[in-house]
Amino acid sequence: MEFPAGVISVQVLIAPLEDDLVEGDKEVRVQLVEPPIDSLPTYKINLEHARAKIVIHDKPTGSGWDRPVVEILSPKQGERFVNPEQVLFTVRTVDPNGTIAHLDWFDGNGKIGESDIVFIRKPDPGLPLTHEFNWKHPPSG
Repeated sequence: MEFPAGVISVQVLIAPLEDDLVEGDKEVRVQLVEPPIDSLPTYKINLEHARAKIVIHDKPTGSGWDRPVVEILSPKQGERFVNPEQVLFTVRTVDPNGTIAHLDWFDGNGKIGESDIVFIRKPDPGLPLTHEFNWKHPPSG
């Protein structure tokens, strides 16, 4: 970003993107640098005031981000199937305090299956995981 010589302050917009990840604090650093030698007029940067740092905090505990979340990615809400042989369900899970490695799947009448994710190394807390379940011979609807 460039700004004209003689300007004594400038606003820099830092717009964090909202997502479902538990990421912890993120730092944004800004530093002023001397202009190219051949630029006119030349100016000097006061090195004591040439840097700035801000910290972006994740959503605080109690905002709903401290609870596990299961989000259905497919099929989409309201999608209907006529005499399907199978329906693939895909969900994303996020647990800020751990992982959701096992899901039980239910229709209105009871358990229809389960899905498990097996790890060589357990992932860090808050990492989104994707589960899939293939429901064979579901009723129409």
